[in-house]
Amino acid sequence: MLKTWLAYAMVASSRKPLLPAHELEKRHQDPAKPFFNDSSYFFGRSAEGAAMVFRFGFRQNQPPEYWLKIKIPTFGTIQIQQLSGAYDQDFAYGNLKFTCLDIGKRWQLTYSGPVTCFGQQPVSAHASFSFIFEATKPLVDFSHSIEPWTMAKTLAAEPWTRDFFAKLQEIRQVHYEQVGRVQGVVNIGGQDYPLDMVSVRDHSFGVRRWNTWQRHVWLTGVLDDGEAFNLSMIRYSFMPQNDLKAGFLTRGDTFDPVQNSSPFDVFDPQNQAPPQFALDLAIGGQTRQTFRLEANVEDAFDFWMGDQAYFIREGIARFQLGNRQGLGIAEFGFNPQTYAVPPFHY
Repeated sequence: MLKTWLAYAMVASSRKPLLPAHELEKRHQDPAKPFFNDSSYFFGRSAEGAAMVFRFGFRQNQPPEYWLKIKIPTFGTIQIQQLSGAYDQDFAYGNLKFTCLDIGKRWQLTYSGPVTCFGQQPVSAHASFSFIFEATKPLVDFSHSIEPWTMAKTLAAEPWTRDFFAKLQEIRQVHYEQVGRVQGVVNIGGQDYPLDMVSVRDHSFGVRRWNTWQRHVWLTGVLDDGEAFNLSMIRYSFMPQNDLKAGFLTRGDTFDPVQNSSPFDVFDPQNQAPPQFALDLAIGGQTRQTFRLEANVEDAFDFWMGDQAYFIREGIARFQLGNRQGLGIAEFGFNPQTYAVPPFHY
């Protein structure tokens, strides 16, 4: 019990003051840390089946990681081809750009260049788009959405060594998320496709060594009443038996933290990125509530990270949280040295 109290004190004291929005919203670099990564991400999802996933991961002394996939119900899926060019400032690489128009409120996402169109046979085409992300909720800083007792119990279950605390310190990042709506037009070969989707964006910066990640699950969605939820679970190589958890459920302009959830064991060992699954979430401060979260993954986008060191599947999902419906992403990540890449059957 004393160890848990000490862990609680450590977690509580490690919470940093909330950074001002203008500081959060800029791109960060740290040349002193070779594995420093500044990651900016947007997803969009519509009830009609449209979906998009965009991401930049700016690394030290290496080309950026980047994702761009868009699913258009009346056309199919397009994916960005090879990017090249400068990436030394702002959120831009080649012709793909994320531009902050109003700090903490509005972003523009633009691209013009070659894409691969996936139908019966992959074909190349020229595409361009401009999307505007409009926030419907304030920024949520993850350091303040962690339930301290949940984190303390996890840390107290680990053997405490100098190496453990050094690795724990290394994985500390600034991470925040925001709920909104994204609208725009994709032009493919002269044909316009307007899209209007609910959206969640996130931004994180700090050291990220993909080969230290064993697996993770990130579930996020926008509910039919405009509120949003998040659950993040991650298992690191230096904590092989215990999972770090965080998350929230928005409530107007504030939020309640996730206190606990079902473990990774709820996922089928033979298929750890399933098309359907369900788990329990305990949410709230003094008025704790338990919700059943059910998910149906309809399609997915696959990505490799860190020079093939880690695999991520972005599941395009429909959710039910209690009696509320929602749209979002069920993201599953795996270290291929430990876990087999799951079958694709959506």
